[in-house]
Amino acid sequence: MGDVKEGYLCPICVEDLGNFEELTAHFEANHAAGERDVLHSLKGFIGRARRKILADSPVLDEEQTPDWGQQEIGLSCQSHTGTVRMIRGRRVDRYVGQSNKLLIRLTKLVVDAPSDPEMRKARERSLVPWVEDADVKLCPSCAKAFSISRRRHHCRLCGGIMCQLCSEFLDSATVQQLVASAGSPSANVGEEPLRLCRDCRVLLNRRLSHPEQPPPLLAQYERLRKLMDEAKKLLPGYYRQIDGMREGRTGLEEEAKATRARLCRIAEQLDLVSRQIGSGGTTPRQLQLRGALRLAASHFLRQGLLGLPGLPKPQPKLEQGWSPNSVKAPPEEEDPLAQQMAIIRGYIQQARRSQRYEELASLEANLQELKQEYLKRTLGTPAK
Repeated sequence: MGDVKEGYLCPICVEDLGNFEELTAHFEANHAAGERDVLHSLKGFIGRARRKILADSPVLDEEQTPDWGQQEIGLSCQSHTGTVRMIRGRRVDRYVGQSNKLLIRLTKLVVDAPSDPEMRKARERSLVPWVEDADVKLCPSCAKAFSISRRRHHCRLCGGIMCQLCSEFLDSATVQQLVASAGSPSANVGEEPLRLCRDCRVLLNRRLSHPEQPPPLLAQYERLRKLMDEAKKLLPGYYRQIDGMREGRTGLEEEAKATRARLCRIAEQLDLVSRQIGSGGTTPRQLQLRGALRLAASHFLRQGLLGLPGLPKPQPKLEQGWSPNSVKAPPEEEDPLAQQMAIIRGYIQQARRSQRYEELASLEANLQELKQEYLKRTLGTPAK
């Protein structure tokens, strides 16, 4: 192997000149002619290569300027909100789908699980397919080889393989909380801890720390159903009250008015909630669903509440006339005219007690006429 030379070496004769000035003078004196030939050939090679590159490449030449068109004055911005929402929606859907799948599997595994270990293991393998032991040589989490001392263990939710040190466990309290969030609050879960991998545990922890909020449409639909159910319960009673009032039964008017007022308020709230449902939605599927709910609510309003019959008008009550009780004439009176006057005197006393002054005046006038007639008959009768 040759010796390595260092210093101010001439590139042609490899002579060490000691400093830069000596090297420059030596090169110009001894190698100037050869250097020009080398430089000329090098320039020719570089020129041919440059022309070849420019001919094959779509890159613009330095002398060419791109035509950007006429630029408007002001700041122009491009909105990326749609792109961000699309990317975020895909990620959220993937996360929600994986979380829901794990919760469904968890519910099936722990609810009414058998107490026998062998039966429980067979049930777990029937619900979640396990990865074969021969397919995994290293632990996916720590990348250590499996051996007699490092055994393989399976995740009960995804079926993946990990070692003992990389295993996670869910206690019964956490399992109960997760199962309750999945819609089974009164499920009977076992006391045995559940073995999981780290990935599944991370997803379940996210679900615990960020519980899933119901969509606004679900709350609106539940409100709509509640109002419709209440109206269905009130309508039969309202029609019975109307029928009772038409039959002349008393004591139903105030109750019927309160029922009708409540039904009118339900109709207003139904229309408001259905309008809110119909005005939302972005995707075609959401628009179709919201439109169907709005149509069903409108049909219910037209059929049951908008054509609600009014309360029947009360029949005018005829004022009952006053009539005195029958009065018997004294038995000693034989003259019919005298008996009639005695009866009218009894009627006059009853009218005074009842404060029936109009009838009293009429009775007194009748009594006066009878007295005059009685006097005429008495005075005009000749003595025997």
